[in-house]
Parts: sequence; structure tokens; C-alpha cells
Amino acid sequence: MPSKKIKDWDIRKEFIRRNLNFFKSTTFVNEMGVNTKNIVDLAALDFNKNIFYGFEIKSEADNLQRLFKQLATYTTFFHIVYVVSHEKHTEAINALINNNPFMRFVGYIEVTSDMQFRELRKATYAQPRFDTFIRNLDLEELGSLCESKGQYLGWESKSLLVDKIKRLVT
Repeated sequence: MPSKKIKDWDIRKEFIRRNLNFFKSTTFVNEMGVNTKNIVDLAALDFNKNIFYGFEIKSEADNLQRLFKQLATYTTFFHIVYVVSHEKHTEAINALINNNPFMRFVGYIEVTSDMQFRELRKATYAQPRFDTFIRNLDLEELGSLCESKGQYLGWESKSLLVDKIKRLVT
């Protein structure tokens, strides 16, 4: 009897469950838009340390056609970027990351068919383009960031909140 294929949501749920302590210290966003064409599967925003993590999930059923463009975008938005993928894609993902110098910061976590997670490549910290990232947050996320810095939020426009956050964080 063939085994059940592991889907994106299976990987996502198990990854979150196993890293619950990490996600408790962050603002967790499921499927966060990072521009008009890309949505990172998981984002973890640590406003206390001002570190933003992006996780792209690739299941057994996924293809990797868009991964290059996705990672190129995510490395401009997040300090730490990981691909979390089914082992079926290991060779292709390693080649993609290793053959593109601007992806030298991207980490890779392999997921086996029996749902074991192995960090094959550790992500390293990279400085994203903060303006691009911060302008992409919605009002609720901007509000969380301001509050984490002890700032009162009134009825302010998004551009005013962005300017306030830039002064607080940079």
C-alpha cells in the first residue's frame, strides 16, 4: 500500500508544533504577503530583537518553478530565510542555494517521509532592505511593532506609523 503524500499543511503544522517555544516569542504570521506576487508561507516577527524570519514550505506535491523568485524576494524582506521542504527536493534546493551567491544566507530544513526535520544548511543573518519590509506590513502588524517598542498608537495613517517605526527600530 503506497504511503500518504505529505502536503504543505502537514509540514507546516508539524514544523510549528515542534518549534512552538520559538514561535511563542514572536508575532507569527501565516501566509504573509511580501509584495504583490509573493506570499511567504510562515513569517515569525520578533519585534523585541528586531529580527524577521521567513519560511518557505515545499511539500512532496509542490514544484520548484517559483522558488528562485520567491527566495530572491524573501532575502530582501527577512533577516533569516529558510526553505522547509520534503526530501524529494533536497538535491534541487541545494543546487539552487549553492549556485546563487545572493542566496548564501538561505538555510534549508529537509523533511523526510516519516516527518523528521533535519537542518541541512543553517541560515545566516542578512540585513534586509528595511524600508521595503516595513512598508509591506499591514496596520495591525505595524501596531504590534509600535506597541512592542512602548509607543502609544493613535489613529495614525500607515505612512506615519512607518515613519515612527523607522525611528524606533533603526
